[in-house]
Amino acid sequence: MVFLYVADRAGKPFDAFAVLLLVVALLAAGRYPYWVVESIHVVFIPALTIAVYWMATKAEADVRWSIAAMTFGLAGSVLSKAAAASVLVPLGAAQLWPRFRSLPRSMQAIGAALGCLFGIYCITMLSRYLPAFLAIANLGPKSLAHPAWYVISRDLGCVLLAVLAWRVVNRATAVGLILGIVSFLAFSFVLEINLVCVILVLGLAVFASDNAGSRIIALIAFLSVLPPVILADPAGVSSGMVWVICLGGAVLLAVLSAGHRELKPLLPLRIAALIAVTTLAIGGLGLAGVARGTIIVKP
Repeated sequence: MVFLYVADRAGKPFDAFAVLLLVVALLAAGRYPYWVVESIHVVFIPALTIAVYWMATKAEADVRWSIAAMTFGLAGSVLSKAAAASVLVPLGAAQLWPRFRSLPRSMQAIGAALGCLFGIYCITMLSRYLPAFLAIANLGPKSLAHPAWYVISRDLGCVLLAVLAWRVVNRATAVGLILGIVSFLAFSFVLEINLVCVILVLGLAVFASDNAGSRIIALIAFLSVLPPVILADPAGVSSGMVWVICLGGAVLLAVLSAGHRELKPLLPLRIAALIAVTTLAIGGLGLAGVARGTIIVKP
């Protein structure tokens, strides 16, 4: 997804500092390497977040992309990390709501329906699962329960991330990202995935920015939230170091190899959206069938 995002920006220059910021952002967007084993759905969130952000940026020229971004932000989070919807759906809607009154009635109806569906989903999930989570974990930043220096560093870095959001993205997007940061600080035990989404979006946004002040803030913020990824892994510091080398190298290769490529759309938006929705529906029904025992998969 990093490769595709950078390749889509072919012709738009970027320098070594921009590449460094993007690499550090993707390294910092995590809890620790073993989290992928503890919660396997985490592996889907970076690709989903990049895709939703790409669609949200396309919505500046064509608001229909906002509908696509909201749809896949909600559906993708339902099929992976449910809490991520609280960041991805507002991110997808960032270009829709400021222009809502000027949109055709059909677009207004679709946007309102998605908003209502998102609200129902949030209320249902909170009413069902929040009491159980409150019984086993405390509210507040993680540094209150685990006052290690690297945990405190990450929580303080969240303040800089909020400042960065206000500087590098539009106001509607910034509000959604800041709310994601606040939700993480309010209940990090459940909503840590929100911080992952926020860091990824800000990494992509600052990669496209040439504002020197924002870049410095971004570097300090990303480095502030990075230490837990390296130091907090249950397998030890060696696991974190290997993660930095492997993931950092993969991101660097993706960016450098995509830097001079240009992706041309092979299908019109309507056909691509139809294929995507059909694939998502089949995948969702298949997952539901496996989970309920209707479809039995044997090796």
